[in-house]
Amino acid sequence: MGDVFKFVRDKSAAVISAILAVISVFAGLVPYLAAAKLLTALVSGQITESMIWKWGAAALVGYFLKTLLLSVASSISHRMAYSTMSEIRTALAQKLLRVPLGTVREKRIGEYKQMLMDEIEHLEYPLAHMVPELTSNLIGFLAVLIYIFVINWKLGLCAVGTLIVGFIIYGMMTAGHDLMEIFKQFTSDSEKMTGIMVEYVGGMEVIKAYGRTASSMEKFTSSVMKFKDSMMTWFKHCYPFMAGFYVVTPNSLLFILPIGTAMLASGKLELSELIMCMLLAFGVAEPLIKIVEFSDNITAITTTMKKVNEVLELEEMEKGTVKAQGAEVITAKDVKFAYKEKEILHGISFSVKKGEKIAFVGASGSGKSTIAKLLARFYDVKDGSILLDGTDIRNIDMDSLMQQLNYVTQDNYLLDMTIADNIRLGNPDATDAQVEEIAKRTGCHDFIMTLPDKYNTTVGGAGAKLSGGQKQRIAIARAMLKNAPIIILDEATAYMDPENEALVQSSINELAKDKTLIMIAHRLQTVTDCDRIYLVDNGNIKAFGTHEELLKNSEEYRSMWAHHSGEGEAR
Repeated sequence: MGDVFKFVRDKSAAVISAILAVISVFAGLVPYLAAAKLLTALVSGQITESMIWKWGAAALVGYFLKTLLLSVASSISHRMAYSTMSEIRTALAQKLLRVPLGTVREKRIGEYKQMLMDEIEHLEYPLAHMVPELTSNLIGFLAVLIYIFVINWKLGLCAVGTLIVGFIIYGMMTAGHDLMEIFKQFTSDSEKMTGIMVEYVGGMEVIKAYGRTASSMEKFTSSVMKFKDSMMTWFKHCYPFMAGFYVVTPNSLLFILPIGTAMLASGKLELSELIMCMLLAFGVAEPLIKIVEFSDNITAITTTMKKVNEVLELEEMEKGTVKAQGAEVITAKDVKFAYKEKEILHGISFSVKKGEKIAFVGASGSGKSTIAKLLARFYDVKDGSILLDGTDIRNIDMDSLMQQLNYVTQDNYLLDMTIADNIRLGNPDATDAQVEEIAKRTGCHDFIMTLPDKYNTTVGGAGAKLSGGQKQRIAIARAMLKNAPIIILDEATAYMDPENEALVQSSINELAKDKTLIMIAHRLQTVTDCDRIYLVDNGNIKAFGTHEELLKNSEEYRSMWAHHSGEGEAR
């Protein structure tokens, strides 16, 4: 529970909610007291009209105060709960920004969705209700039980008799590690089902295109059935014990009535005392049952917060504090990078000055895109260093570093907002005219004007309403609008047709004046005018130079050029 409450901003709200709940408990005892007084007077024949009005009014006031105070306490705790859930989600989102990209991608999107949305949402009920209701029920139970013991300690023991039996049954349910293991399996299968569901819906186009509907549906159905089995295992384990608990625990009169009647008959107990204890006995079990119900929520909170803490405890990239002063030169010195145990880059070095245009080329899986991600600091190097104007980028403040970089990848992600707002992410202060001008320079304007709402068209989740080429052009427009001194293009024109690729390439050349341009390219035709081209093979730089120099000195580059240009031999 402490893991949750460390996210509570206004802890005074929890204290106020608890105090109001406690006061409501004592107000709620007044109707019991009034009923006992009136019933005793009625049985003894001493009841009067004034007594009825007095105790009736007291009962109404007590009930009204209990309801009012508990409502106010609940309102305060609900605001606290939603604030706390917001804090947890924000902390998780901020944490994911500070860990390496590879670590983030170890989980499915569905698993993050399950945790960030569904499981944290399940914290609402216990957080909103636990402070006022658990407090009031606990205090209420103790107050009623103490009052019964004050009246007659023997009847007090009778009142707790069924409670003891009920808790023995409940303890049998929670004994050992079975309950937690079953619940962990239940939540794990729920996460897997959600992840496969997201994958199934997101990959529907590929599934249909390759005729994998049957196998994919089988995978989805299997995850659903496994979740169902886990749920049934949970229910089968808990329900027999819970049924016994709910049958036995509330029946406090099971012992009080016969023993109290015997004591009354023998003169060891007053009628008023028996009536009061019988009425109070109805108030013993209900708050205790509520407390038990909250114990289930504590299990859910513990499981959820364990997952939250697993993310919050992930190793972060080093936090830099130095402010970037410019971008005159980028230098990579003997850079090595490994994902888990597999080394991907084996000590590469290069340098690029302001205004230069360089490219990294090579076969798929050679490591060229990894270089781009290291330059953008989506990962940190294993050994060696990447320097910006002589300062290790690990020592540079992340926001300051990002102000120096434009990064456009082959897998562009657009947010579910309008086209204009997606482009304006590059510069939130940009005017509509500036957005339109950038769109024209990147070949976006014409297709945007054919859309129903033009620049106000919502692109859908991940840009689902647009084609791959359209999304890429908007992403490049976004980068152009940012106008950072360093531009990193990770196969940014991969999905474009030749006409649009030429248009965008021309715009990139114009944008790159007096800026540093670093290209990761698969199509060699797009990099022929670079100042230097680095040929990457299996995590090593095999050769570098201008296009003409590589054609002359590198057999591997000549072979790649012949393949990409469609010529029988290199020119």
